[in-house]
Amino acid sequence: MLNRAAVVPDFHSSLQALYGALRKARALTDGFFARLTPQAMYARSIAERHRVIFYLGHLEAFDWNLLGHRVFGQKAIQPELEQLFAFGIDPVDGQLPRDEPSDWPTISVVQSFCQQIRRHLDATIERWITTCTAPSRSIRDALEMALEHRLMHLETLSYKLPHLPLTSFVPDSFVPLSEQPGPNRPGYDRVGVPHQPRIVNIPAGPVTIGRNRDDYFGWDNEFCAQTVQVPAFAIAARNVTNGEFLSFVLDGGYQERTLWTDPDWQWKTSRNLALPILWSPRGKDYFARASFEELPLPLDWPVTVSLAEARAYVRYLHAKDPHTTARLPSEAELHRAAYADAEAWTAQTQDAVAEAALRQFPWPGPEAVPLVHGNFGGIRHDPCPVGAFPEGDSPLGVADLYGNGWEWTQTPFRPLTDFQIDPRYPGYSQPFFDDKHFVIRGASATTDVRFLRRSFRNWFQAHYPYVFATFRCVYDHRAQSPS
Repeated sequence: MLNRAAVVPDFHSSLQALYGALRKARALTDGFFARLTPQAMYARSIAERHRVIFYLGHLEAFDWNLLGHRVFGQKAIQPELEQLFAFGIDPVDGQLPRDEPSDWPTISVVQSFCQQIRRHLDATIERWITTCTAPSRSIRDALEMALEHRLMHLETLSYKLPHLPLTSFVPDSFVPLSEQPGPNRPGYDRVGVPHQPRIVNIPAGPVTIGRNRDDYFGWDNEFCAQTVQVPAFAIAARNVTNGEFLSFVLDGGYQERTLWTDPDWQWKTSRNLALPILWSPRGKDYFARASFEELPLPLDWPVTVSLAEARAYVRYLHAKDPHTTARLPSEAELHRAAYADAEAWTAQTQDAVAEAALRQFPWPGPEAVPLVHGNFGGIRHDPCPVGAFPEGDSPLGVADLYGNGWEWTQTPFRPLTDFQIDPRYPGYSQPFFDDKHFVIRGASATTDVRFLRRSFRNWFQAHYPYVFATFRCVYDHRAQSPS
């Protein structure tokens, strides 16, 4: 028989740990806003997103609407502001927001709103943890949802940093590359030199996308696991670098109409794009904007581009070499590259298959350690050179599958079989099943470790160049190295 006396204290401790994690995440988002000048708080550094001031209020409004209203049944505190800050935006087809800075409340009004929300919510959470007499999964999951929502926004807010003028930051808030820990040399000896990436053969086998419903928190698009049989293929051991993409630029890739699909060309032309969005020419040289500084183009970093630009690059490879089989990977192929173990699958034993299926990460062991297994976890703000984390390689030798940039796939973001909308956040996934959003896999430098779980699914529009995302090519099995 279940020992309730043992279960409730354990549940208390798990709730206290979640509540503590939420408070730590608040400190991180508070730290982000504290870097910015008052003028920068009203900037719209990304045209498709709200001004920064929205996110200051949104994080608390989301927590209150989810936990205060839906879970604990509390009445509205400031209904007008709770509604104003309720929802973010992701416009498609060029429908950009047109609000002005004057349309938003002052910083002091928003800060007062946030403080009021936190006081009420903290008192309610602390009272409930103290007095609860039985475990409640709904409350635990709601706390996890609030925590992960905030950590997601911490990352997407970081996408704004390279697009803000350097005058947007308060003194002493800069974190230049020289002060960011992590390796500064590429692992070309393992992953292949520029223009000749090492090609890794991946044997045919099954992968599981998502997971079955269990006792742990997940977003609605993660559930109803789907097993896919993946044919044998080959994959580049590393991502495309800035240096390699520079060849595409210098060869006129942005001006060559045949390299772009009709929608991609129309988008590129409407934006007057002639370079990756973080690059800028300076005489005959190119510079790149990092989070807090501009620097000569780091040739060994993974290139950060939209899916549209990645697709054009692949067509460029075909124009250079008609025999290449290069293409962008599918969601299933990136899963397979991360977890396939040639010996385990060849053995075809139940134990070997089960072991591979249960492995949480491409590398051995149950932990993901930032700047050991990859560039993730928010320790750095900017990328590292490709292939710099050998301990994070997959069993077959594919590098950087988690960290240093999300990776574009050619897979449209769609629901798994028997998908069910989560009523606590009905707009999280379903509005984006439109074949205009595509799955990205992996993690960026600013991705929290929580999102490295193998069932997590992320997505962005093909024409969104602001996400910290890169790409690599896959090929027919046993394909020769591209020229």
